[in-house]
Formats: sequence, structure tokens, C-alpha cells
Amino acid sequence: MVLDPNMPETFLNLMRLRKSSVNQKQDDYITIMSELMESLSTPDFRRLGITETTLLGQATNLFLAGFDRISTTMSFLAYHLAKDQEAQSKLYEEIKSIVEEKHNGRIDYETLSEMSYLNACITEVSRLYPTFIRPERVCNKDWECPEKGIKIPKGITVMIPSWAANRNPEIYDDPDEFKPERFMQENKGNINPYAYTSFGFGHRNCIGMRFAYESMRVGICHLFKNYRFETRADTKINFKPGLIMIVQFDPIYLDAVKRD
Repeated sequence: MVLDPNMPETFLNLMRLRKSSVNQKQDDYITIMSELMESLSTPDFRRLGITETTLLGQATNLFLAGFDRISTTMSFLAYHLAKDQEAQSKLYEEIKSIVEEKHNGRIDYETLSEMSYLNACITEVSRLYPTFIRPERVCNKDWECPEKGIKIPKGITVMIPSWAANRNPEIYDDPDEFKPERFMQENKGNINPYAYTSFGFGHRNCIGMRFAYESMRVGICHLFKNYRFETRADTKINFKPGLIMIVQFDPIYLDAVKRD
């Protein structure tokens, strides 16, 4: 993905527009960014070296982290559901019963929160295909785990093998198979939360996680409500070699059939 050089200016324009809209008060990222911008001249921000560039960089990072996750997850979910028509029918029936029959076609946060199978599908695909297959973090202080005999000196770069950890056969049965049921409410409690590494943990987890999840749920709900995906003769996954951080792959070809 190529970074649009105008993206920082886009964020600034959005903040200017929000500021000029006297009656438009929203609790969202643009509001947070605007409030942070107003704090640039404070002693704490100056001491920490936080500048406008710092804030715009964080905003851009959130957008890119979320966008890459959305495109990757939705592509692979469509692939697996096209291969497993029974699972696709189960997802469609959940969408139809909750969106059409229970909420009169409304798709919002409340509606999406009720879709347990949709959420399980997203989590399972994210397990199989973490966008960052080997994220890195720099240790900022000496750390030791006496129980395991592990010591990490300050300054060491720690690499997390997300792809391998998410497919650990000691944690997941049939780890290479697409099984959304493993993340349904009655089963997900059996999985150690630290065995699922797709978004990281703690204060240094993926900055775009919430943005990605909400966008994916809305997009997937609309897609599978209106279309059925089927495999073709040329449907396959072909990963691009050479990159050790971000999963890259050739286009995945599927047929999208309009539902009646």
C-alpha cells in the first residue's frame, strides 16, 4: 500500500472543519486529535518532544494499521466462506435473522454486537492470517521471568512470531483449518488469550484494532447480506515471498453472486 503524501493535510482539514462546526460535537478520533493539538504548547508536551508531526504520524499509523487489517481479513474470509458454503450459509442466516427480522434492516453497533458467528468468523480469519506476521517491540527496561529462566536486556528488539503462535497445534486443534466455532462463546474461554497474537497485547497492542474490527463487521455484514461468494477454477492463495513483517499475497479471485 502506498502512503498518500496528502494524508496529514487531510487530518488537519478534518480538524479545521470540526472546529468550525459549532453545533457538531462528537466523541471520536478527530475530537481527540483536536484536543491534543491544543495541548502542544503545554510544558508536558514540550518536555516529551511531542509536536504536530508526532500527532499526525500517530493518526496516519492508526489509519494504515486498520486499513491493512480490513483488506486482508475480508479477502481471506470471503475465500474461506466460498470454500465452505455451509459456514457461509450459517453466517447469512445469522445476518438475515438479526438485521432483517429483529432490527428491520438496521446495521449499527448494537446489531453487530449480537452477531456471535460473524464475530467468530472475523477472529478465526485474523488468527489464520495476522497482518503483521512478526511484529517487533523494543524492550525499554531490563526484564526477567524467573519461572521460565528468561531475561531480556534493555534495548533488545523482541520479535513476536504471530503466524506461528496462532497456529500452535498444542493450543488449537487442526490449527491450519478455518473453524469459527472455536471462538464462539461456549468455546473461546478454553483458549489462553495470550495464544491469540494477531493484535498484540497491553498498551502496545495494535493501534488500529478497534477501527479495523468495527469497519470489518459493517463491511462483511453488508457484503454477505447481498452477495454469495463462490470459488472459481483459478481461486487460490499465493503468498508473495520476501517480506518478513507484513503478509502479502496475489489477488484472490472469487465469483460474487447477487442474492435474490
